[in-house]
Amino acid sequence: MNLTTGHWIGAALAIAVCSRTQHARAYVIPVEDVSRWWKMYEMLKDVERVTGSLFSGLQHLQNAATSLGDGNLVDDILLGQRRLTADISAISYNIETVTTQFEQVFPNQAQAANISPTEASVLRGSWDQEIHQSGLAASRSQSALATLERNTASAQAILERSKATTGGTNDEGSQLAKLQALVQMLGVINSDLTTLATTIAVTERVNASVAAAETSDEELERARAERMMRDYATPSGIPEIEGPSFLR
Repeated sequence: MNLTTGHWIGAALAIAVCSRTQHARAYVIPVEDVSRWWKMYEMLKDVERVTGSLFSGLQHLQNAATSLGDGNLVDDILLGQRRLTADISAISYNIETVTTQFEQVFPNQAQAANISPTEASVLRGSWDQEIHQSGLAASRSQSALATLERNTASAQAILERSKATTGGTNDEGSQLAKLQALVQMLGVINSDLTTLATTIAVTERVNASVAAAETSDEELERARAERMMRDYATPSGIPEIEGPSFLR
């Protein structure tokens, strides 16, 4: 058998090895990817807990605003509260969709390692969309809340100046106390919203990192296969081996 034939046999073996490797990869998700997904799941459960806190805070905000009576500020607060509630409801629905699917597909970490890359890619894409939409809703909520905080702080400042000028009436003191309580509520909601937005953003990056790692692995595998093919198919630099004289 001459050297060229040996190289082609070697190349064929290299292809077979790569094929078997790819076949094996088709049924096993890397351990680090499973770990990333479980980290994502745990963070989404944190998001669910924060949304529960936000729903409670927004209900208190509505009650406190209603106690102020009538006026443009009250109308603005109630409108903002409804918008915030709608956005938080959308986030809660999106996150619950992901966590429910996750629990159905991956009842435990061992099960997560057995999903095929095709199924994993479909799930990851769907989850990425849900998480991304949640991130957009969280950003809208932060913007709406910032407007509420500015308007409420302005109203509080106006009422404080009026009280300082007139000496203050019982009604002004009562309204001012209610506004101060509102400002504190908005601060708590703001803190929860910041936590929510940050957690969702990190979760989105974790989900994206699984896709990046998978793409990187595929590229490395292709490069490895190409390198093996090139090395076996190119005899450059390898000395010729002569067979026994009776074969010549």
